[in-house]
Amino acid sequence: MPNQEPEIVDISEQEGDLSAPPRYSISSYGADYPIDGLVQRLNKEDIYMPDFQRRFVWTCSQASRFIESLLLGLPVPGIFLFKEISTQRLVVVDGHQRLNSLRSFYGGTFRERKFRLKGVDEQFQGLTYENLGSEDRRILDNSILHATIFQQDEPTGDKSSIHKVFERLNTGGTPLSPQEIRACVYSGSFDSLLKQLNKDPNWRGIYGRVSDRAKDEELILRFFALKENWEKYYRPLKQFLNDYMGSNSNASDEWISRHKEMFCDTVQVALKHLTKESFRRTRSLNVAVTDAMLVGLSFRLDHGPISAPEGLRSIAVKLRDSESFLESTDQRTTEPSSIQSRIQQAINAFSEIP
Repeated sequence: MPNQEPEIVDISEQEGDLSAPPRYSISSYGADYPIDGLVQRLNKEDIYMPDFQRRFVWTCSQASRFIESLLLGLPVPGIFLFKEISTQRLVVVDGHQRLNSLRSFYGGTFRERKFRLKGVDEQFQGLTYENLGSEDRRILDNSILHATIFQQDEPTGDKSSIHKVFERLNTGGTPLSPQEIRACVYSGSFDSLLKQLNKDPNWRGIYGRVSDRAKDEELILRFFALKENWEKYYRPLKQFLNDYMGSNSNASDEWISRHKEMFCDTVQVALKHLTKESFRRTRSLNVAVTDAMLVGLSFRLDHGPISAPEGLRSIAVKLRDSESFLESTDQRTTEPSSIQSRIQQAINAFSEIP
């Protein structure tokens, strides 16, 4: 059987964003980087490419043709970089594949193999950076890649504009998912925790196969954000999750440890005593049902171990199939009233378990 992503029911993906977008004050300027200096900055991480699942999707031939364009003096698209005020580092917003191609060619390796130019003109076919002729090497080193560098002046205290730019620049091919973008924008200890927890065997038992679009990581993020802020939730959900991940992107070791324990304890009990069917009305995992079930169960576990776990499954099934819970998980699922209703119902239901 092919490694297909599990079917997920997430009504929020079809629900429109009715909120007014924020207004920004952005400063930007252009910079022309010689290729050899650009690669040096990449290696020192002065120009930083956050790690995320779609890290390098170009083939060797695609990367080689980009290198060939520079060798031939052909124009190539520029890149977008976001300037972090606190660190002065430049975060790659657009140009990830081009920059990875350059770094790989100069480093001599493409996906653990020797990087030899492939699918290019005969004069360059099979060459590495090391055995380029001296003239061609100077041409490549001195080639210019234009960068547009921008920083967010207003609103202060967040980096939401970089998220907007990611979305708008990644419209061709297969756009990045919201969680893939968050992994780029808010890389740090919290993103690392999400990736670690996504491998938890109990979570995999609930969710199914790993999502190639990070939807499973987003559901873990959703669990944490709603567990802490469900009474203060606001639309749109995407911004709510952005803000939570941004505010905790570089969380302390103590915070990370506490949240890891919270999640692992919850999914362990959930898989063993609720079973994965508790999160589904059909064969597909229902995201709204899942967030409420896990958050409600986690609140119960905050009060200590469960002495009568045999009653959990019947309570979960009764909750899942109740008319009021169905209303809050079947339509308008990202409305504050719907989220607060289903989580309150789940908290109340699981609080009855001794």
